[in-house]
Amino acid sequence: MSAPEPRPPAAWFTVVLWVLGVPGMIIGGSVILLGVALGDEHGQLAGDEGRFLLRWLLVAGVFLVPWSICVNRRTKGKI
Repeated sequence: MSAPEPRPPAAWFTVVLWVLGVPGMIIGGSVILLGVALGDEHGQLAGDEGRFLLRWLLVAGVFLVPWSICVNRRTKGKI
């Protein structure tokens, strides 16, 4: 009895990875760069700026947490 052939990755799952990953990376990277640009020479941000950037980091996390779960499932061969 031979081992079963591995299944090809599902196309819909690849679309999910792109839809979650690209916006999450763009938003997260932009927020980090904006935080560096807005910080003073010691890297400190004003309270309002910090809260603004934190909200956008949370939005990026909404995309990136499910994306990382999907990538983990893909690398383990579950999907």
